Amino acid sequence: MRQHGIQKIPGYSWVEVQNKIHKFTVGDCFYLEKYGIYVYLEEIDLKMKHEGHVSLVKLVLYDVEEEEENK
Repeated sequence: MRQHGIQKIPGYSWVEVQNKIHKFTVGDCFYLEKYGIYVYLEEIDLKMKHEGHVSLVKLVLYDVEEEEENK
């Protein structure tokens, strides 16, 4: 893709915490409140597991480019 000048649009997410919406992109190292958001998401994950939720890891997407590089 780089050889042809094609650029991928970075993925991004929105998270609402205490009625405030936070937007951040993949690999965003500079977002000031990212650690608080990660703590909040971990709390949600633990609550879901406590309630019996089981993740279907076979449905998790992976980076195809990374796999292609390792061939």
